[in-house]
Amino acid sequence: EQAEMSGLDIDTRSDIYSLGVLLYELLTGRTPFDPEELMQKGYDEIRRAIREQEPQTPSLFLKTMGAERRATVAQHRQSDPAALTKIVHGDLDWIVMKALEKDRTRRYETANGLAMDIQRHLANEPVHARAASQMYRFRRLVKRNKVAFTAGVAIALTLIAGFGVSLWQAKRRVVEVAAERDQTELARQEAEAISSFLVEVFQSPDAGRDGRTITVVETIDRAVKKLDTSLVAQPSQRAKLQGTLGRAYTSLGLYREAIPLFEQARHYYLAKFGPAHPAALSVGQNLAFSYGKTGRKDEGLKLIEEVFPLYRKVLGPENPGTLMAMNTLGIYYNEDGRSEEAIKLFEEELSLYRKALGPESNDTLRALGNLSVSYHAAGRKEEALKTQEDQLAVCRKALGPEHLDTLWAITNLASLYAEAGRIDEAFTMRKDVLAVYQRILGPEHPTTRYALNKLADSYSDAGRLDDALPFLTEASAHNPEDTVLSLKIAALAAWFGLDAEYTAACQRLSEQAMKSNDAEAAERAAKAHCLRPSSDANFCDERLKLAHRAADLGKTHTGPWWFRMTLGMAEYRQGNQPAADMALGEAEQTANDVPVVQGTARLFLAMSLFRQGKKAQARQLFDKAEAQMKPLPSNKRSPLNDGASHDDLILWLAYKEAKAMLIPPEEIKSPTPENR
Repeated sequence: EQAEMSGLDIDTRSDIYSLGVLLYELLTGRTPFDPEELMQKGYDEIRRAIREQEPQTPSLFLKTMGAERRATVAQHRQSDPAALTKIVHGDLDWIVMKALEKDRTRRYETANGLAMDIQRHLANEPVHARAASQMYRFRRLVKRNKVAFTAGVAIALTLIAGFGVSLWQAKRRVVEVAAERDQTELARQEAEAISSFLVEVFQSPDAGRDGRTITVVETIDRAVKKLDTSLVAQPSQRAKLQGTLGRAYTSLGLYREAIPLFEQARHYYLAKFGPAHPAALSVGQNLAFSYGKTGRKDEGLKLIEEVFPLYRKVLGPENPGTLMAMNTLGIYYNEDGRSEEAIKLFEEELSLYRKALGPESNDTLRALGNLSVSYHAAGRKEEALKTQEDQLAVCRKALGPEHLDTLWAITNLASLYAEAGRIDEAFTMRKDVLAVYQRILGPEHPTTRYALNKLADSYSDAGRLDDALPFLTEASAHNPEDTVLSLKIAALAAWFGLDAEYTAACQRLSEQAMKSNDAEAAERAAKAHCLRPSSDANFCDERLKLAHRAADLGKTHTGPWWFRMTLGMAEYRQGNQPAADMALGEAEQTANDVPVVQGTARLFLAMSLFRQGKKAQARQLFDKAEAQMKPLPSNKRSPLNDGASHDDLILWLAYKEAKAMLIPPEEIKSPTPENR
């Protein structure tokens, strides 16, 4: 307005232009007009440029600048050049160019309007800014060049008379303009539909209820329910909202609720665009991650092994989505016992993040933490400890003491300290972390429950079992889907003879196993039921039913010996010796690389043979298991000290039962430091 010197009042819309200039510079590292070029012009030429020259959109400017400069700009914004251009292209281009409109009536009316559009972009909602139409650009061009266009029109009218083809081309252009107008109108209608959807969602369902008492989860639940019948005519927008709501659920730790949304969105993208489309890849990665968080690990691993190679091929190895998929695949490999494969992935991921984002970015730090976990899983414990300490030091410096990534780094380091015998340090770290999680995430969040579980481990390590079990039970009650935790409680309760706790843990495991087709959940439930003899007919029937369910579901599992061992344990408890011998024998023969499975299978097989009168064979198997198993805990009040797991505890329970059955009292020596 000042450059035009037209006498117009200078109002808020001029400030909007200034904010647009600032946003342009924040995104690209330079103002819309090159300062060096402007300084070389005279005052009148500067005014003319501001009045008439249309600046490039931010994404186009980024795309056309020199490679070295673009790399520097991207590095300062913690991104890579290609990704930064893609991020800016679209919504951010429109927002900036709306703020920089020559015609002030087309700018945002208020600074709040600009701010709200930026918030809509950050929340993945449709923005109110839109790219200017071809007709509007044409009118602006005419206004800036009235004399030239007057002459041009006269010449054009003369030429049209002699060139009929021009008429055809003009007609085609009219069709194109109409198509653009229709597309713009469709986009406007879709944006209005989503806006209307969100307005209705955020309206209070109860006029008499204080809106401040409505939780985020309630609002998301209401949105999901409404989405079942809304936007049916706009499947693309519906799929986008499904993905957004799914991510909202996962951010709150509600992975089970997120899965149906991701599945529906992925089904649409696969049918519409195919498996290699970026939208299909993104929602597939989210779905695979959520499968893993809810125990559906076989489905998750299969899916991420499909998604990751496509991500790499379509978007390249340095794309943020590719790296996220790489990260998810590495986590699956760790959990599947493929730690060396996981290490290769995390080392590559760490190198790429350091190169693109620097050593202190969140993504770099997470990759460092995952690498530590992989080192530990592979038995490279010194490397794991050093890597984890390095990660925590950088997290504290770059992110602060209460950032979630810093807290997670402390949690992982505490586990390594506990395993290394640094019990007091681990206990203090876990206690402090739990207090922060409870304050900032709440008691129901999965991360808080995990921290509760780890603090219980520290109580157990310190010999304070009375304190440990309530913490474990509380964590399990909040998260019955954590079947590993419930099995751990069942094993501890069986070890200490706590009948009520043992029965409750078995019940939780049974209920969880029957809710899903997760083979591991069924196997853990059956195994928990086998830890002690029982004369309860219902309990025994449930035990055998669970064991057969686990065996059926686990036929294609990468560790079939677990399922054969548990089936053999259940058949033995049921008195079905031939069936028990077959299943336990298979487990004992195939689990060469899993000593805890092999040892447990041998002990149960020894008891089965003993009951059949085959005492010599039974004793031979017992002696072999005893010679190869991990020694019993030195402190029987703290059986999980020294890095022992619940599987070790189950092995020791079987050993104590088999020893009482097979070894005559006169053979049992007085306990000595050298004698178990």
